[in-house]
Amino acid sequence: MSEKTTSRSRAVSPVISAIIISAVVLACGGAVWAFSQGAMTITAEDYAEDVIEMTEVISERFIIEMVWYNDDPITVAVLDEAVGTGDGNKTIFYLDYPPIVNESKTIKINGIAQIQGENEDYTIDYDNGKITFITIPGIDLEITADYKYSTNQLNVWIFNYGSVDIEVKVQVWDLTCPAAEDEWIEIPSNDMVPFPTMNLSANFGEELNIVAFTKRGNYAYYEYIVP
Repeated sequence: MSEKTTSRSRAVSPVISAIIISAVVLACGGAVWAFSQGAMTITAEDYAEDVIEMTEVISERFIIEMVWYNDDPITVAVLDEAVGTGDGNKTIFYLDYPPIVNESKTIKINGIAQIQGENEDYTIDYDNGKITFITIPGIDLEITADYKYSTNQLNVWIFNYGSVDIEVKVQVWDLTCPAAEDEWIEIPSNDMVPFPTMNLSANFGEELNIVAFTKRGNYAYYEYIVP
């Protein structure tokens, strides 16, 4: 009896093994099929998104419709401009927006107003915004300034005649595409919007190269001669 029982057990074992293997194969096959279906779905979605994005790019239609340069100078106030930080050696610093309106400035070190004069704290060149300190500002001392400067203004209007809304940034002389984190303005489809006024001084007859970039990478170019 013992031998017959043993013999029957050995005969059944390959059948059970075959069933187990078949189940494993089916399970693996189902997993592979499910994965491939999921991958195909993701690929299809990505492809659809790329097609939509490309369609929007080629659907952009816009121009620089109008440019106007105001040759009547205006005065702009600058408050608490960060001019620089003392390093124990440097005595010369520059303001960002020359020429400076005479007697309109307050130069401060660590919030304390300084006195202008060759025998005082500093001198200033109003034409180029150059500040020269008589005594070297100490290490890590913050130099700030309040002042006014005179400038002209450039106004640019963008017309979006395409079927998609656009985001635009206008630059003058700089033909480098702006960074994504820069300030952009949105222009709806079939609308004309003025770009924020730019403070800019130019001479009579000077050629201004104006470029309007969109976030999708398109651009419009305009050459303007200052009247």
